[in-house]
Amino acid sequence: MFEIVMPKAGMAMEEGTLIRWIKKEGEEVKKGEAIAEIETDKVIIEEEAPGDGVMLKTLVDEGAVVPVVQPIAYIGQPGEEIPEAPAAAAKAEAPKEETAAPAKPEQPAAAAEAAQPAAQPTAVPQGDVRATPLARRLAKEAGIDIAVVPREAETNAVYAAQVEAAKTSATPLAKRTAANAGVDIGAATGSGYMGKVMQTDVLALVGAKQALPVREDKTVKISGMRKVIAQRMSQANVEVPPVTLTAEADVTDLMALRKSVNDIEGIKVSVNDMVLKAAAIALAQMPDINVHTDGENIYYKRDINIGMAVGVENGLMVPVIPNADNKHLFEIAQEAKQIGEDARSGSLALDKLSGGTFTVTNVGMFGIKNFTPIINQPEVAILGVCAIEDKMALAGGNVVMRKTMNLCLTHDHRILDGVIAAQFVGLIKSVLESPAQLLL
Repeated sequence: MFEIVMPKAGMAMEEGTLIRWIKKEGEEVKKGEAIAEIETDKVIIEEEAPGDGVMLKTLVDEGAVVPVVQPIAYIGQPGEEIPEAPAAAAKAEAPKEETAAPAKPEQPAAAAEAAQPAAQPTAVPQGDVRATPLARRLAKEAGIDIAVVPREAETNAVYAAQVEAAKTSATPLAKRTAANAGVDIGAATGSGYMGKVMQTDVLALVGAKQALPVREDKTVKISGMRKVIAQRMSQANVEVPPVTLTAEADVTDLMALRKSVNDIEGIKVSVNDMVLKAAAIALAQMPDINVHTDGENIYYKRDINIGMAVGVENGLMVPVIPNADNKHLFEIAQEAKQIGEDARSGSLALDKLSGGTFTVTNVGMFGIKNFTPIINQPEVAILGVCAIEDKMALAGGNVVMRKTMNLCLTHDHRILDGVIAAQFVGLIKSVLESPAQLLL
C-alpha cells in the first residue's frame, strides 16, 4: 500500500490546495500516472502514483487546503485495509465557497514548474523515479537519464526545473573560465557526468587561446613526505661535498638485446631494469662503492641492495631490491615492476624502503640529457640515468646511427676519490655496452 501525502514543494511551503482528483476512488492506477493536481503558493503540480494499484481512498475533497506531508490518499490492492485517517487529515475540509480562493488558471507546464528548487543528486533506478511528464519529456529530449537527475528534497520528485538545472550545470572551474573569457557558459556542451560542463568544454567553445587561465595565489605548508624529503636533501647538501661525473654509454646493442628479450612471451624488461642489473654487477666488483658512512666511519656492506627511485604523488620513494647481484635480470625486472606499482599505489611494505646500499634514479623518460642526482644518505654514491639519443658515429670509415645514453654518477668526495668513482661509472658503461653479461 502507498500513502500519498501533500508534497512540500519548497522550503517555505506550509500547505497546499488540492485542486482536483485526476483519479477517483476505485479507479486503477499505474505507476507514474498523474493522480491529482495540487496548487502551491507558486506553481501547480501534478502528483504521480508511486506504484500500481487502485485508488483505495481519497482523504480530502477538491479545493481543500492541506498541511504539507499530511496524508491525502491511499493506493493499494483491492480489499486492503485503509489505515485510520489522522485527526489532522479529517480537519482538512474544503473552504466555504464564499471564502475559498479560486483555483489558479492552469499555467503552461514549463512555467508551472520553473520555480521548483534544486536538490542534491540522488541516483535511483529508472523505474523508481517520481517525475512530472514535462520533466520526463525534457530529460528525454536532452538525452539525460531521469534516474540521476537531482530530485526536489521535500517531495522526492523530479520537476522541469531540476532537469533544466542538470542541462546547464557546470563545475566551478568551468564557470570561472567562462567568466574570464566573457562567454555564455550555457552555450557550452557538457561532457561531464550528467551533462555537466567542464573547463575543457568552455575552452572548446571559445578556443584555448582566447580563454584566460584561472590562477590563484595559495600557500601550502611543507609537511609529510615532502618535509622529510626537504630535510634529507638539505642535510645531504650541507654535509656531503658532492662531485658528479658523466659518461656516455653506447646502448645500441643493449636496445637490440632488450627487444630480443621482450619478444619472448611473458617477459618484459625495461632499460632501467638493465641498468639496475649492471650496477649490481659493478658493485660486486668494486665493494668500495657499496658502503655507508656517518662522516666518522665507513661501513662496508655485505649485501648489494639496489634502491630504485620512484616518483609518487607529492614526493619520491626509494624501494629496495635486496641482493640484486644474486638475481637474474628477469627476477629484477619482475621485482622492480611490483615494488614500483606498490609505491605508486601506497601499498608498499615498510621493509621495502630500508637497507639500500646504492641508488639508481632514472629521468630518461622525461627527455633529460644530464643532471646531478643527490646522494641518498648514508650511501656514498647515486647513479642518474638519462634519455637515450640517436647520434651519428663513424664505424669502419662509414657514418652510422648509434643510440647513446648519459650516466651521471654523484659521489661523496669525503669517501670516494674521483679516480675510483670514474672507474666505477666506467665499469657500468662497459657492462651496458656489452650487454650479454646481463643475462648471466
